Amino acid sequence: MSNNERELGLAMLKSLFGQVPIIGWGLNEVIFDRRSRVKQDRVNRFSELLSEYMETVSESTIDLEYLKSNEFGDIFESVIHRIMQTDNEFKLKRFRDILIGNLITPNRSEFTETFLDLTTRLNESQIQILERYARLEQKVKTNFDIISDQTTLLQESDTKLIELKQKAQDGIITPNESIASQQKKHAQIELTKSRANDELARLFRQRQASSFSLPEGEFQFYLQDLVSKSLMKESFTSRQRQKMNSISSKHEVTEFGYRYLSYILDTDFS
Repeated sequence: MSNNERELGLAMLKSLFGQVPIIGWGLNEVIFDRRSRVKQDRVNRFSELLSEYMETVSESTIDLEYLKSNEFGDIFESVIHRIMQTDNEFKLKRFRDILIGNLITPNRSEFTETFLDLTTRLNESQIQILERYARLEQKVKTNFDIISDQTTLLQESDTKLIELKQKAQDGIITPNESIASQQKKHAQIELTKSRANDELARLFRQRQASSFSLPEGEFQFYLQDLVSKSLMKESFTSRQRQKMNSISSKHEVTEFGYRYLSYILDTDFS
């Protein structure tokens, strides 16, 4: 489409909307006059954020060949299109970090457009929730494993104590020494399990609504929205998780969620 054809089309649209009673002039102002200024202001702000950040980056860390590639050009164009749709400072900084992250470590993903769309749609609280769940998940799993292992050891210890008491009763062993030794081991196992339970409770408190300064209803909505976008999933496979009353214990980050975080944060979550 030539410039003349474009200008003619815009003139026709202005004329068309201008005929709408009462609000026609306002629609023209919003659509044709003010919107172009708003978009330009957003691009200008993004440019400022990009310049400020690049002053802290060493040129030697930038992949200049990738900067000249069509692949990066496509990403840059997609980012510019999206930043013209928002004046949210957090989102502008996220998109800035994505661009710079790709220039430092090119992230060639078949989900690039999907990840950029998600960055547009998710608010900062949701990204913070997703990131914190991801960073704490391995610790959560480790403590679940400790609890499971210690529960098995306690069952074995109970059986051992019953056997020792029976042998002591039959006069086969000296009661005080053998039973006391096993009881000491039993107490140590219980202590290890108790500490793991305490640590698990502490980790889950960091994944509750209050730790994000969010109302419970809003927090649960964010979790379900992350689930609907395949970034998180509800996990009911673990008995320990089922026993936990907190909703934060029943959600975990999906593989796709980890890939998204790795893309926007330039961090390896594997």
